[in-house]
Amino acid sequence: MNPAGGPVETYVSGGLLYRPYGLLFDPAGNLLVSNLDAYNILKVAPDRSVSVFSEGLAYRPVRMVMGPDGDLYVSNIGFGP
Repeated sequence: MNPAGGPVETYVSGGLLYRPYGLLFDPAGNLLVSNLDAYNILKVAPDRSVSVFSEGLAYRPVRMVMGPDGDLYVSNIGFGP
């Protein structure tokens, strides 16, 4: 159920999505998706076209935050003792 009372819809599906995990809207209105099992970050433009924002990561991206400096910071799983 949508708490705002509006209709619920699928924003984007299929294609490059492979176990999406974290979501973040950037200042330009793009949706960034941490694509856990693909080891990349996807960008979904406002027109809902999907592209790879960052690929070939050495870790599985989980959570993301946009810093005050405009840089994207990403946490991961898969490293450590």
